[in-house]
Amino acid sequence: MLGYRADIDGLRAIAVLSVLFFHVDISLFGGGFVGVDVFFTISGFLITSILLKAKQTEKFSFLEFYKRRALRIIPAYIVLVLLTTIAGFVILAPLAFKELLESTIASSLFASNFYFLFTLGGYFSAAAHELPLLHTWSLSVEEQFYLIMPLAVVLWFKIAGETKRLWLLFGVFFVSVVVSIVLTHLHQKAAYFVVFSRAHEFLIGSLLSVLLMKYGARITPNKVISNIVFLFSFAALVVSTIFIDAKSAFPGYLALIPCVATILTIYCGLNKHCFSHVLLGNRLMVFIGLLSYSLYLYHWPIVAYAKYMGVEFTILVQVLIVVASFVFAYISWRFVENKVRYFNWKNQNAFALNLYLLPGLALISFYIYSNYKDFYPFRFDSKVAYIEKVVTSKPESGREACHSSSLDISGLNHCKLGDNEAQQKAILWGDSHANHFVGFMDEVGTKVGLRITDITMGNCPPLLNVNISAPGAGKRCSDKNIAVLNYVKDNKPDFVYLAGSWAGYMGQYIQANNQDEKVAKVVDSLTLLIAELQENDIKVVFFEMLPRAYKGISSCSLKSEMYPFFNSLDNCHFDNSNFYYGEQQQIYQRLKQEFGASLEMISLDELICTNGMCKSYVGNLPLYRDSNHLNMYGSKLLGQMYLKNIGY
Repeated sequence: MLGYRADIDGLRAIAVLSVLFFHVDISLFGGGFVGVDVFFTISGFLITSILLKAKQTEKFSFLEFYKRRALRIIPAYIVLVLLTTIAGFVILAPLAFKELLESTIASSLFASNFYFLFTLGGYFSAAAHELPLLHTWSLSVEEQFYLIMPLAVVLWFKIAGETKRLWLLFGVFFVSVVVSIVLTHLHQKAAYFVVFSRAHEFLIGSLLSVLLMKYGARITPNKVISNIVFLFSFAALVVSTIFIDAKSAFPGYLALIPCVATILTIYCGLNKHCFSHVLLGNRLMVFIGLLSYSLYLYHWPIVAYAKYMGVEFTILVQVLIVVASFVFAYISWRFVENKVRYFNWKNQNAFALNLYLLPGLALISFYIYSNYKDFYPFRFDSKVAYIEKVVTSKPESGREACHSSSLDISGLNHCKLGDNEAQQKAILWGDSHANHFVGFMDEVGTKVGLRITDITMGNCPPLLNVNISAPGAGKRCSDKNIAVLNYVKDNKPDFVYLAGSWAGYMGQYIQANNQDEKVAKVVDSLTLLIAELQENDIKVVFFEMLPRAYKGISSCSLKSEMYPFFNSLDNCHFDNSNFYYGEQQQIYQRLKQEFGASLEMISLDELICTNGMCKSYVGNLPLYRDSNHLNMYGSKLLGQMYLKNIGY
């Protein structure tokens, strides 16, 4: 049913080059990550075709299928993980190396998609760009899909009637599409990483394979139709790599674009006279396609380590990374992939089983041993270990009841800051930009005599009548804010500190016709809330937004200590006027006009900025843990600086 298709190898080349160019920061390929979706669709088509052929000829064997997968995928994967770990031991700071070992274990067990789901802010977050094994999430998704695929095919064949089987496959495909669209709306990070919202990307390939099994050459398009459809589908594929970007609601319905374009390209190639065979089936494209698996494996660790060390991605650096990726890919393809895959092993079954089991066991043992020996800190100066500990400290750690989507009154006993014996009480209320002030408030409360309770929720600013459509917000945010307001009224604190990423929702998370209308919604909501609190004899203190960097520079001072050749503390400054600065100033000015001296406002700009340029560090210690949140040490340090400024 399926002979060798050179054009499919060429399509693999398009997929891997898209991913490679995206990862080396070539701006034209802002959506190059869709190359992974192209891989998923190609894989679904090829693997389903192999399974259907084996089932039809009664040569299907679960053991044979998983053995072939092991010999095809795992050897190059093991070598990549091993080399990445060795490089990480040399390059990474202690905690970063520990995280690498954790990800190697998850990767060796083909569960790294879940590891990154639970440990990352998202695939496109700043922290993700420096994780050497981040790209293994897609291999984990693929292996999880093929863990159940053979059994599914066997059970599928037990259904009487080809038409029923075909409709069932369409039904499962449709359900997966719906799951992807809904989950992308509700929890985009989960939608990106889990197999349930990616299954249709494989299944669309499976659908074509099944249709070919049922109808064969009867559905082969003629030359004219195949060329027209190919040009449109290839154009759609190219356009998706350019115009879909990290800010898009992806995967969702957008992932269908590269997947449909891919399967139509494969379909057009059924006609041997289609132009796709000229464009994709030439020697160069086929060669890159043959290298695509190893090229995908090796390019990202090179990129991630370069970014970790603070290397600037100039054109020369981009070219060198691309060349190095091809060199490693060729060596891996020539001497690992092909050698193992086609070697005549005496006991292939036992060897394949060991490929599945031994890497995970070895890495788990190594991780346990390395923690027991505690050798991480000794690879660098103790100052490096301390700075890294500072930058990775999180204000919400151990305070989950305080920073959550629900208001648990009994849990608030664990949310105390400042002087627990003080008579005056205060509430810290807001989103993650309030939560990162817990160190600040603890310092202030201890010094001035305030007993403070922090009640915060991510993506949920204290705006009572504004719908925030950020992930995890919506109705849960509205309900939480109403509950907090009632709690404040019942407990009558002396102070309420309001903090939030006031301009952070100016993009897509506040619905309005223009920016002025969004500003008006924020100001009107804050005005009503502040007025209501003041009517209840509660003094309101308002935090202006923390200066926000245009990129993640939280580790800048750490990198200047580790790799001074690539980094300087001079590069750890940023311009504060880039993130909706005008909108921020409008909010503050209108509140000042409305409330005057009755509203105390705290500006962090005064502590770390001079003439619009802000520092991400004090001394040589980092203040931030990402582009816009304080780490715990930085929060406390700014609290001490604030107290000194006001005469304490």
